Amino acid sequence: ASPLNCYFRQYCSAFGDTDSFFGSRGSFLDFKPVSGSFQVNPPYCEELIDASLQHIDRLLTDSADALSFIVFLQEWKDPPLKCLSKIEDSPYKRKQVVVMGMEHEYRHGLQHCIPKSEVNFKSIVGTMVVWLQNAAGYARWAPTETRVDALLEAFRPGRERDRDKATATTVPVQPSCSASASSPDVVTAGNSSAPGEIPATGPGKPSTPATV
Repeated sequence: ASPLNCYFRQYCSAFGDTDSFFGSRGSFLDFKPVSGSFQVNPPYCEELIDASLQHIDRLLTDSADALSFIVFLQEWKDPPLKCLSKIEDSPYKRKQVVVMGMEHEYRHGLQHCIPKSEVNFKSIVGTMVVWLQNAAGYARWAPTETRVDALLEAFRPGRERDRDKATATTVPVQPSCSASASSPDVVTAGNSSAPGEIPATGPGKPSTPATV
């Protein structure tokens, strides 16, 4: 991250000497927490990914307090990165999921200078999400089904998520009265009106004041 595109108030970045004035904690490789839960999304460079995974392994080994890292990596397939074998062999790996390409989105790295409508963009490749936690971290922040589902939901493209929520909360509106087949403009109702319906004798005019 950088001061121009960070999402959280504190973050790690490559230039801690200048970025520290804007919330940076410096390089992740120099960041040495003993407790807490952190998100890690290293640059897509094999050397940096390898160094980050080794650093996480040392931190988890050295701390007895609750410590957790959720690592986000591009799904490298052809060819696969050799350093990813460290994840498969790690005793701290608690869960791993892959979010398919075009089914999730990221915030653009140039979000500070592009239109807001273009800040979120769909990833064309899959993203691998890995939970690395020591025993205390797993006990506190275990990747339960509910937590994993919440993360995947947050990852979904916003417009699709908003559309689904709007559809789920929309309640069909029932007509208050039945329309006359012979005269569609005349609203008619008798004594059999359902609760909430307003009996009417003319074109949309109630015969008595309605009580709600």
